[in-house]
Amino acid sequence: MERHNNFDLLRLVAALSVIFSHAFLLAENSQDRDPLMILTGGQAILGLAGVFVFFTISGYLVTQSFEHTPRRCCSWRSGDCESSPG
Repeated sequence: MERHNNFDLLRLVAALSVIFSHAFLLAENSQDRDPLMILTGGQAILGLAGVFVFFTISGYLVTQSFEHTPRRCCSWRSGDCESSPG
């Protein structure tokens, strides 16, 4: 499957933002100096925003993969779909 998008890069940046945010908590035992906390006046944490972005993009990619994968069953709602691929 060939991909022509930057979703992997965006997910990497989101994951790195979580690691970066946790560094403040581990080093100072506080997230008061987290860059997004400073910019938003304590309303948002960079790591939490990174988690939301990561899982939103991942959910989109899983849904896209599900929609483009051929299935042998007719209706997944009926419960008669095969659980094994192919």
